[in-house]
Amino acid sequence: MENEDKEPYQDQDEEGEFLMRNTVKTMGVLFVIICCNFISCKEPSNDITTPIVKNQTPVVTDFEINNLTQTVGSIKAVTIIPKTGKSLGAITIFYNGSTTLPVTAGSYTVTFNVSAANGWNAANGLAGGTLTINTQVNAQSPIIASQPVGSTVTINTSYSFSVIASVTDGGSLSYQWYSNTIMSNTGGTPIDDKATSASYSPPTDTVGTYYYYVEITNVIADNSNGGSKTSTVRSNVITIIIDTKVNAQTPNITVQPLGGNVILGGIHNLFVTANVTDGGSLSYQWYSNTNASNTGGTPIVNNSTSDSYIPPTGTAGTFYFYMEVTNTITDNGDGGIKSSIVTSNAVTLIINEKVNAQIPSITGQPVGSTVTINTSYIFTVTANVTDGGLLSYQWYSNTNASNTGGTLLTNNAKSASYSPPTVTAGTYYYYVEIANTITDNGDGGSKTAIEKSNAVTLIINEKVNAQTPYIASQPVGGNVVFGEVHNLSVTASVTDGGSLSYQWYSNTIMTNTGGTPLASNATSASYSLPTGNAGTYYYYVEITNTIIDNGDGGSKTAKERSNAINIVIISPSVIKINLMEMNEWNLIEQTVQTFPAVNKTFVTVKTTAPLAKIENSVNLAILRIKNIPGQEFFPVFSGGVRRFFKKYMQIF
Repeated sequence: MENEDKEPYQDQDEEGEFLMRNTVKTMGVLFVIICCNFISCKEPSNDITTPIVKNQTPVVTDFEINNLTQTVGSIKAVTIIPKTGKSLGAITIFYNGSTTLPVTAGSYTVTFNVSAANGWNAANGLAGGTLTINTQVNAQSPIIASQPVGSTVTINTSYSFSVIASVTDGGSLSYQWYSNTIMSNTGGTPIDDKATSASYSPPTDTVGTYYYYVEITNVIADNSNGGSKTSTVRSNVITIIIDTKVNAQTPNITVQPLGGNVILGGIHNLFVTANVTDGGSLSYQWYSNTNASNTGGTPIVNNSTSDSYIPPTGTAGTFYFYMEVTNTITDNGDGGIKSSIVTSNAVTLIINEKVNAQIPSITGQPVGSTVTINTSYIFTVTANVTDGGLLSYQWYSNTNASNTGGTLLTNNAKSASYSPPTVTAGTYYYYVEIANTITDNGDGGSKTAIEKSNAVTLIINEKVNAQTPYIASQPVGGNVVFGEVHNLSVTASVTDGGSLSYQWYSNTIMTNTGGTPLASNATSASYSLPTGNAGTYYYYVEITNTIIDNGDGGSKTAKERSNAINIVIISPSVIKINLMEMNEWNLIEQTVQTFPAVNKTFVTVKTTAPLAKIENSVNLAILRIKNIPGQEFFPVFSGGVRRFFKKYMQIF
């Protein structure tokens, strides 16, 4: 059918009703969409009695959709036919947006679009379907495993051909033997109905040379998918010589030897079944060969002259064997051939090594370490095999650095990594055993192979904490004269190599907590007190030992406080002149005036001593004297001026 798109036309019946007639519309190169008023697809006529249903949306149940299942090689048109009483506009089939449908094997989703037409509402996207294109199923060609064998036979001596063939498609095999006038397996004449099995006994009543072959046909069920349901193959042509002399019949091998695969050291029995019908005696000789041929082999010496042979399997490799069967008859002196030989098929025997599990290769050994108590640590091993085996793991602990004789661990110790407990300080030893397991194929090989990792050492240390400083000498309190230099000091030490730092504190009460850190010159082992204000003061020092942080989580600083001490700064309230030392001053009287706001104390001494006496007795760079000759001297002291008075005065 040619591709065409014809416009629909309308015919008006007697009652003014319009009938829609759509011509055939072919999709692509393969499918035909048939759009008709009625299922018969005939021209409309006046005697139509079935009413046309109008004003409804088309649905898939309004049509018969045919040929959505196809087979490669026998593609048919897909047809969409309206059911009786259904009117139809033009229908288009789409696959992936195209009107060209696939023709190769597969499963495809198709959609149907319906245009508006008389008697229908417009409808787009009518439910589609699945187009399935199947591959053709063809009959398999028979495989001939054993060809028929010709022979030289004596007239009127029975002889039988046989063939062995098979298929794997479930088909049924039939046989037809042919005779021929030449040595060819074509152009022969089919033999009568007695020659339709896998074996055939030809007539031997006439001297001559004859040629035969068999045709084997495989027949499968016809599933109507267009495939070829029969397949035929022909055997080799064979020659039968019928002689008046008594000749030994060629043995007929009915069971050929079979090769195979065997494991090193296993047993494989080669055997053959042969027969003759001339009363001859059969003898056997097995051969080995360097290739898969039944000629040119080497006769086997040991245990190789019966119809079966068990070859040695002590060496892995590929070996080839075949057998010669000899039929020997009694020599009656007629000049006939008294022995006849036939050779079996060559067979291949593959001797495999036993399949043993491969020893795992450890590419990454576990690594030991030194860790701090309660710090997590993970051992990891990396191993692989190339034989497809499954690796399993078992971790062990040990009492020494050895990977034998350990104790099997039970908790979370069966994977490639293991996190040991670290709650107790000490030295511990571990290793892992890796097992490769392969499927047991029954060949007697070792299906599990084990490798052990190196032993590793894990040292668990206590956390390293800074040592608390030891105070060998406490600071000392006491009374301090106003303005006198007084140092507080402490002596402390540690034995862990840490670095000591100091902070002096003042306090309002006699305690070594809650004080105020001193800012000036108060961060060494000694501290010089201010003594310019009389009163009672409290001090202590905090000593800090700091060690290097090794990341083990320990406390890297430790503090110790000294005892609290009190310091009383005494203001000189009474100063008396030591008359025994200063009688040359002609002391009249002394008075003392203290002014804390300016940190000064004024001592007024009335004397008639000449100025030279004073000047010769004091350090004028320190002592300031207001001098009115013949009247009063005013020594003023603060801080170091006291040295003068310490020599000449007593402080109470």
